[in-house]
Amino acid sequence: EEDVEPKEEEEEEEEENDKEGGEEEAAKKKKKKKKKKKKKNNSTENGLQMGSHTDAVMGLSWNKIHRQVLASASADCTVKLWDITRASSPGITSSSAQSPLAATYQHHTNKVNCVAWHPSEGTILASGSYDQSVCLIDARTAGGASTSSSSSSGDVRRVKIPADCE
Repeated sequence: EEDVEPKEEEEEEEEENDKEGGEEEAAKKKKKKKKKKKKKNNSTENGLQMGSHTDAVMGLSWNKIHRQVLASASADCTVKLWDITRASSPGITSSSAQSPLAATYQHHTNKVNCVAWHPSEGTILASGSYDQSVCLIDARTAGGASTSSSSSSGDVRRVKIPADCE
């Protein structure tokens, strides 16, 4: 009977140690959760940055003339222009920080799968879409930066491509 009692005491000590270890693990998990919450402060409720695409990005093109400008094509039917010099540093939340999004074009009616800048004219951008059209965009004027879906915008030229273009 004496042998049984020391074993029970050892088991009780181990249980207490396990409880303390469990408390430490719980404290570590809380710290990790706090870190995740801090990261979400710079984004919207769905985890995306303000102005970002809402569907898959299908194409990117750096402007070779204006090297700070990037164009992106997306499955959300938009083309977006980004000025990376306007992007704020990670972790800095300032009300004066500008969004890197420079313009949004909604001139396609289906997924936009490619964008390409003109090689020598740095303000002309071509975009191709699953709506079987190719559009040329003049990014110099503010009218092209509207979110209008009208293809007759003064800064967007649209060409419909027949399905059997061979």
